[in-house]
Amino acid sequence: MNIDLIDESFVRQAARSVDLELAPEHLAGVIMYFKMIAGMAALVNEFPLDENIENAAIYIPCPVPTLD
Repeated sequence: MNIDLIDESFVRQAARSVDLELAPEHLAGVIMYFKMIAGMAALVNEFPLDENIENAAIYIPCPVPTLD
């Protein structure tokens, strides 16, 4: 997604699509985070993957680190 397309209108429409009311004082912050997330997604989407790569059959997350 083009980050320049993320504006007040886009965010308000996205909020309406999930039946969410945004307080006017939160709008600038929501726009900022939408742009930040779009930037992160662009980095992930640009990462090259081999077309023959196979996904993992089982996902096992790392254990939570402890202070021990």
